[in-house]
Amino acid sequence: MLGEHPIHPVLLATDLAATRDFYHGQLGLEVLNQSDVRAEVAELRSRGIKVEDYDLPGLHTNDGIADLGFAWAAWIIDPGKNALGILQIKQ
Repeated sequence: MLGEHPIHPVLLATDLAATRDFYHGQLGLEVLNQSDVRAEVAELRSRGIKVEDYDLPGLHTNDGIADLGFAWAAWIIDPGKNALGILQIKQ
C-alpha cells in the first residue's frame, strides 16, 4: 500500500543493507537514490557544477571530497551563495 503513493524520504543509515531491506523489501518502497559521494561528485562535475575544494586546518578536500572520519563529504555553492553538503556515512 505505501508503494502506491509518492513519498520522498531522505534516510541516514549506518547499515545500508538492513535499511534497504526494511524500506524496499518489507515496506515495498522503490529506492531511487543511494548516495555514493564520489559518483555524485563526478555526476555534478559532468553537468558543469563546481565542487568546492578546501585546505583549512581540520578540513582538507582531495578531489573535492573531505574525509571527516565517520563520513566523506563534498560541498557545492548554489546561485544564492548557499553551501550545500553531500554526505556519505562510512560503514
